[in-house]
Amino acid sequence: MNQLKQQLAESSAGRWYKSRSKREQILLITAGTVITLFLLLAVVVPLISDYRNTNISSYERAIKDVEWMRLNQEQATERLAVQQGQGDEVGMSPISRSANLHDVVVKTIQDGNGGTVVTTEGQSFENVVRWLFSLQNELGLQMTQVRMWRTDADIPSVVDLQFTVR
Repeated sequence: MNQLKQQLAESSAGRWYKSRSKREQILLITAGTVITLFLLLAVVVPLISDYRNTNISSYERAIKDVEWMRLNQEQATERLAVQQGQGDEVGMSPISRSANLHDVVVKTIQDGNGGTVVTTEGQSFENVVRWLFSLQNELGLQMTQVRMWRTDADIPSVVDLQFTVR
């Protein structure tokens, strides 16, 4: 440390500083300190603030995720049971459990030579479409024949459905 002080005192800046009066030296030290603190605050405070804001956002997002998971825990458990071919209701097929999850009422499920024929009547078009995608994507069922028609011409969003799965 002493060697650094000695080198600084022998440098041209050090000699210039020593040639100033005590009053000017104090003024230079004060001005240098103020400028250094200002630059430090101008750089460090925004970094700390950004870091803090990012952490607050991450925390709030994590809290929302946990709340969403708690609210949807029952539905996720039911979907998992459907995917694994298990369920609370004895004798229910994965197709029936999946239909229940999507608010679709199945009229009949019949096994045949070409596969299983499933029939519904008077169901919401949106629920039926979501259910069909769920059967294909989540349960891995393959539909070979799908027939869908409007139940009532006055109510366009209600349909009857018949399809065959393998």
